[in-house]
Amino acid sequence: MSQTAEEEAFDAAVHEWDDPAYPSRADLNSLGVPTALPTETLVQIRELFNQALAVEGQHIKDHAPHPPFYFDYIESQHSNAFAFTDSSHSFIGVTIPLLNDALVIAATLAASDSVVACIGTPTHAKRQGINDALFWLLVNFVMHHEYTHHVHGHLRGTLNFDVEEMVGGALTGNLGQQALEADADGYAAYFSFAFWLLDVGGRNAAFEMLQVQHLDAVRQDQVLYSAFMVAAAGFTFLREPEALDEGKAYQRTHPPQPLRMHLLTRFVRKWCSEFRPALHTWMSQTHYQALMDAVSAAMWTNGTHAAGWHAQAEFLRTPEGVQYRDALIAELDRWRLTTLPNLSEVTG
Repeated sequence: MSQTAEEEAFDAAVHEWDDPAYPSRADLNSLGVPTALPTETLVQIRELFNQALAVEGQHIKDHAPHPPFYFDYIESQHSNAFAFTDSSHSFIGVTIPLLNDALVIAATLAASDSVVACIGTPTHAKRQGINDALFWLLVNFVMHHEYTHHVHGHLRGTLNFDVEEMVGGALTGNLGQQALEADADGYAAYFSFAFWLLDVGGRNAAFEMLQVQHLDAVRQDQVLYSAFMVAAAGFTFLREPEALDEGKAYQRTHPPQPLRMHLLTRFVRKWCSEFRPALHTWMSQTHYQALMDAVSAAMWTNGTHAAGWHAQAEFLRTPEGVQYRDALIAELDRWRLTTLPNLSEVTG
């Protein structure tokens, strides 16, 4: 079957990388990697996101100028997501292993009694529905993260690698790049909450999957808030953290996992304070910690994973770690205030 003009352009842009780990656009009829999703589902996902991206606003305040969007899959053995461009397109690409990871995360979390109890879904709720909700919350968040790289002007002629697996490999980053990744997480959270909580279609879809249609609106919001935090934490907790010291902290492409989750939570709470004040006051530190404990118990299957996370958290509590954290937050706020003047500080 011949390619469309968008598919050809996407494939040509990937070939320009000249990276054997990401050789081409993925041909769904002859994938070189295993997929846990049927081909027709992959096609449906591609069509769904391209339909949504086709009507995205080109004149939203603070959005950088950008060509029309196109989303597709990239052939690779690696779990990853990308934002990249050519002269006529704003591309978003994900690999099949990333979707496989999202399925594993959703299934693992939905199978956990502790996670389900913390989310607050009914005890009789079917786990497949919770599984589906967590999968879509996670994939939607990843898509909005890549979308942000385009509309906030992050690319500047560079390629973005947006999964923690890449950190510590051949890539090296800096504080500025980490700030952009944190900004992409934050804006993705804003878009995700706006869709799932404010959009009628998003609300209905989420509440049907979570099986909470019979609950009052306040309780529905609380369940969805918890489900989003669980999905985001599952993605953050998936990969074993690397050893961290003062030198490595500043050279990463992404913030270390504990700090990345902390910054994301700040953005989520900020959104709630602006649009759902009752949610902002409802999410107590006790409930948040219960969510994180339940997710970590489900996701961390060996002692080295937990030890790596705690080692990173310990470093971030040292004087050097606190200085690094404060420097990253200052860089994030500086970038947002100078480049996105209509957005307030994450620390505000």
